[in-house]
Amino acid sequence: MTNKKYRVGISSSQILVTVLFLFAFTGGANANEESRKLLAEAKKLMASSPTQTIMIFQEITAATEADPKDARAWLMHGGYALEIFAPKEAITSLDKARALDPSLPNLQFLRGCALHLEGDYKGAVSAYDQEPRKNAIPTFWFRRGLANKAATDYDQALTDFEKSDKVYQAGRAATELHRGEIYG
Repeated sequence: MTNKKYRVGISSSQILVTVLFLFAFTGGANANEESRKLLAEAKKLMASSPTQTIMIFQEITAATEADPKDARAWLMHGGYALEIFAPKEAITSLDKARALDPSLPNLQFLRGCALHLEGDYKGAVSAYDQEPRKNAIPTFWFRRGLANKAATDYDQALTDFEKSDKVYQAGRAATELHRGEIYG
């Protein structure tokens, strides 16, 4: 078995899909008008030009400044911090979101992704374990497997990759690659 540590980045499409998915489940009822307006503008940018990550991130940052108690804004801020590979900022934002509303969808998944990027593999697995929507996120088991592999818990990584193959068959080539590295 190999003991190499791999740092795996988050693809833009995965974070964008995850963050866009949040809009369907979080209405932002507790947010003030300015924050809701800024997040709506960010949503429009995502729909019209998803490659404008920095502009979207600036809109979401403005929303957190307009209403520091808007958990949805902090969640999106954390997701977009991952988009620009700023995992420390992502963790800070996601922890603020968690303090305001720990039940937000995908919160723990995004925290797990950020902790993994920071090299806290056991913390990433712990965050993934707290995600209530494990089977609703197509790449959940794959990402959890990567964190377990990086933490050198190879048996659990292999179990996670098996689960990943069942829920996300498009990722089978990637799980095979990582299995090969474990057995190699």
